[in-house]
Amino acid sequence: MALTQAALESALSHETDKVWVLLMKIEHVDLASPILVALSDVSVTSNGDLYQPAAFRVDWPQDTALDAPKIRVAVENANLEMVTAIRTISSAPAFTMSIVLRDSPDDIQAQAANLTLKDPEWNEMWVTGTLSYEDIFHENIGRTFNPAGFPGLFKALNQT
Repeated sequence: MALTQAALESALSHETDKVWVLLMKIEHVDLASPILVALSDVSVTSNGDLYQPAAFRVDWPQDTALDAPKIRVAVENANLEMVTAIRTISSAPAFTMSIVLRDSPDDIQAQAANLTLKDPEWNEMWVTGTLSYEDIFHENIGRTFNPAGFPGLFKALNQT
């Protein structure tokens, strides 16, 4: 995904009037609709979705070859929507983090999609957790080949 010309000029400029906005979409089949928040002081409509302003903090991953990247995130729990959602869903929600310019929010400048929430914690002020991609590199798959997970391996056995 390449930056647009406006984003590139904004990033390389000493001064700019462009405002970069971080969008977060939280999705799960148990949720009636996705939770959409923007690190902004105003609502942002991007690609038909209305992101509500929210306070959240993102600690971006270190660049390491030894581990899958992990993003630490903390979202303000101002209206208890986050805690209620996390308590009621049956499995980890999927997160999509997108970066846009406020004056052209339909042009996504960068995106990390299909992140999974691990180790969620919450209190009256914040919901925190670690976002990461599925860690397929450290799984012991030697004992997990089964018809449900790998039907192609068992297709010949089922036809006899």
